[in-house]
Amino acid sequence: MSNAATPYGPLLKTGHARLVVVAGACPEGMTFSIASGSARVGRGDVEVLLAEDNEVSPNHATLTYRGTTLTVTDEGSLNGVYLRIRAPHELQDGDWFRAGDQYFVFSKLAEGEAFHGPDGTRVFTSPQRKGTFTVRQVLRDGHIGISSTSSRDEVSVGGEGSSIAFVGDEHLDEKHCRVYRASDGRYLIEDLGSVNGTYVRIRSTENLVDGDVVIVGGEVLRVEVT
Repeated sequence: MSNAATPYGPLLKTGHARLVVVAGACPEGMTFSIASGSARVGRGDVEVLLAEDNEVSPNHATLTYRGTTLTVTDEGSLNGVYLRIRAPHELQDGDWFRAGDQYFVFSKLAEGEAFHGPDGTRVFTSPQRKGTFTVRQVLRDGHIGISSTSSRDEVSVGGEGSSIAFVGDEHLDEKHCRVYRASDGRYLIEDLGSVNGTYVRIRSTENLVDGDVVIVGGEVLRVEVT
């Protein structure tokens, strides 16, 4: 009688790419082979099974070869797919990003928006900082945490001295990343050489290359393309 254990993931097969679990609820180092064609990622009846993570949707994402290019597509998952940025990345209104263990949403501010009661009385508020965007931390269950804007149109995330600062996040660098308005009017997010990187939630489909890192649910996955 054989007492061989069943592996968490499929054994490596001849193929072009592998996904390796770097961190998360699944065992570190667990590896999936991605053959030609496509492979679904999730916690249901899929080829890349991340069953240990309840932040992963049953059908979360799909990896697909388009010629020799590997792509990842978010299949309408609840928590999204995040890709580690390699260079300054343009942000659109409502984009989400992750730095360390913290999640944030980027929003443009409406210009000249009136804040008053139905009879026209202006509501008493703190003086407005004249920035054009805000960065808000999103806590579990969707609650909003720290929020920041800047008259210089630059918000930094990291340790002490940053616009949004955390001292208890061991995965966050002192100077981790910044969001700023470029001279051409675009809004960019830039990683400042952090150890663990900065991740932006993809809008639909993105190309992947060797060494890319993606986050699916709570799983940090390294892409190895041969």
